[in-house]
Amino acid sequence: RRSRPWGSFKRSAGREVIYDADAPRITMQSPRDGLVTNQNPISVEGDTDLDTVALTVNGIGIPLSLAGHFETSNSLFEGANSVSIVARDRAGNSNSVLLVVTLDTVPPALSLTNPRDGLYTSQYRIQIAGSAEADATVTVNGENTPSVNNMFMDFMMLSEGPNRLTVVAMDAAGNKNVSTRT
Repeated sequence: RRSRPWGSFKRSAGREVIYDADAPRITMQSPRDGLVTNQNPISVEGDTDLDTVALTVNGIGIPLSLAGHFETSNSLFEGANSVSIVARDRAGNSNSVLLVVTLDTVPPALSLTNPRDGLYTSQYRIQIAGSAEADATVTVNGENTPSVNNMFMDFMMLSEGPNRLTVVAMDAAGNKNVSTRT
């Protein structure tokens, strides 16, 4: 038997080393970037790669399904909100998605200046006029009414007797302000 001056050899099992430089993908289902909503909280839902080991939404760890699906709710405050989704894989690669979601729970401004409530007239047609918040959609008795510089104007045909006029201003979040005249 011969002695080895540098020590004895031991057999070792082979080791597999995987090089991974690719960040995990994140595919969002909801919300979409730029969403304006009056709903709170919102659902944050999407998919990531199967080798993702950690996923956070605004810094909070979210469990992943075996298929890489994630879903959680996220509370918002009034105004613009950042929603940050970060995925990290076993190799330490990370990817992030930053979304902006705006919570708007305030109904749009609406002012109906013409006609006044309780108007008696011998005219068969009256003018409807007023102002509404910028970017609000205005309807008069269910029909879209164009507006320019926040001002709207339309005409309504009257029938004999009391006539009901309903003007609705609706913003991008779905909030409504309603004004009626009889």
